[in-house]
Amino acid sequence: MIAACDAPTSGSLDPWCLVAPEDDQRCDLGELADRFARCIRPRTGACASCHDATAPPALLKAPGPPWLDPDDSDATVRRVLELGLISARQPTLTSLFLLKPSGTVSHTGGVHFTLDGPDGAPWITFVEWAAPCVSSRR
Repeated sequence: MIAACDAPTSGSLDPWCLVAPEDDQRCDLGELADRFARCIRPRTGACASCHDATAPPALLKAPGPPWLDPDDSDATVRRVLELGLISARQPTLTSLFLLKPSGTVSHTGGVHFTLDGPDGAPWITFVEWAAPCVSSRR
């Protein structure tokens, strides 16, 4: 059963969310934060119950890595990168930001989308855009 983390809050998916980066794409944290805000944040509803970086751990259902700031996409993107949830090499095959919520790797919070379905597509595209930022932070 797929949880509600991936459920859009309104309307259909913005086609911009599926535009893949160029092969020589460089890191642009501002654009990455915009992409998170527009394409991923509307799909993180259930994620906050375990990953809210602004909540006291005692109030979280099953505390996981504190990557999500419910009100700040810039802070969220920085945390995702700092926690190593995006892999620079083969990001769509090795990034925990995809593998855990897709159920490819065990995730206490359950499965929130499938990698081969339309719900996973914006997450995959986001990780592709984020990968150059992992390389540039080293």
